[in-house]
Amino acid sequence: MNNVVSNNVSTDASTMGQFKLSCLCGAAAQRTLLVVSLLTLCLISSQAYSDDLALESNVLRHASRSFGEVEVTDREKTLDLIAREMAHEVAKRLSLEVTHIDCPLARCVNLLRSGSADLMMFVNAAHQFNQSIEFIQIWPNSMDIIFIVHSEKAQEITEYTDLYGLRLGVVTGYKYFRQMDEDNLLNLTSVISPLQLPKMLMADRIDAYITYIPFLASTLVKYPNFAAAKYTQKYNDLAFIAISKSSPLLSRSSEINAIALELIKDGTFDEIMERHLPNEPKPYPKHLKN
Repeated sequence: MNNVVSNNVSTDASTMGQFKLSCLCGAAAQRTLLVVSLLTLCLISSQAYSDDLALESNVLRHASRSFGEVEVTDREKTLDLIAREMAHEVAKRLSLEVTHIDCPLARCVNLLRSGSADLMMFVNAAHQFNQSIEFIQIWPNSMDIIFIVHSEKAQEITEYTDLYGLRLGVVTGYKYFRQMDEDNLLNLTSVISPLQLPKMLMADRIDAYITYIPFLASTLVKYPNFAAAKYTQKYNDLAFIAISKSSPLLSRSSEINAIALELIKDGTFDEIMERHLPNEPKPYPKHLKN
C-alpha cells in the first residue's frame, strides 16, 4: 500500500514537474514572442518615422507670425503677408512645398531655435540666437528706435543711462539693440501688441515705450500729450532669412543665400514689396540690386 502510494506520489510529482516545466517554457516563449513583437513594432514604427521624415523633407516649414485676437496695425499684418509670399518664392526655387506655422513672434523664434520650424523671413539678427539660428543676408537697419514719453519728460532722456529707473514698455519677443537686449537692470514691461503701449502710457502704467519712425507721426497726432525723447538708437541688423540650425535645410544654406540674392536681382523682391507697401523703402543695400 505504501508502495502504491509512493508510486502515485512519484507519478504526480513527475507530472507536476512536467507541468511546471511546460509552464516555464510557455512563459519564456510568451516573453520571447512579446520581445519579438515589440522589436517588430519598433522596426515598423522606425520605418514609418523615416517615411514621415522623407515626406516632411519635401516641405519647408515657415514660421509665420500671427496675431490671433491681438489688435495690431495694418502695417504689421501687411509685413506678415509679404513674409509669406517671400517664403513661397524661396520654397519654389528649392523645389519644395511650403507650410505656414502660425505663431506669435516669441513662439516663432522658439520654434526655429528648437528645429520645429525650418525658416522665418525678416528676422531681427540678434546675436543671442547665433547658436541655434543661421542668418542669411544680414542687412544694416536704418530704422531708428524712438522712445515715446509724456511731453514734459522728452528732454530728460538724452542718453542710454537715463532709461534706468523708468518703467519701459516693450513687445514680447522683440529684440531692439544689443546694449538693451543684454541689460538686466532695465525695468521692462512686456505686452503682446504694440498698440497696448500708448494706452499704458496714458494710464501711467509705464513711463516710456519704444516705437519706430513709421509709427511716430500717427502716434503724435493721436496722442498730442506724447513726445519723442531726445535719445534715439539704431535698431538691430535685419536678416532677410533665418534658418534653424536643427533643420535639414541648414545643409542648403549656400543655395538659399544664392536664392535670396536672386530674388533681389530678378525683381521678385521689389515686385512683392511694391504690391503691398508701394511707398516703403527697400530694406536691402542698393548694391545688391546690381
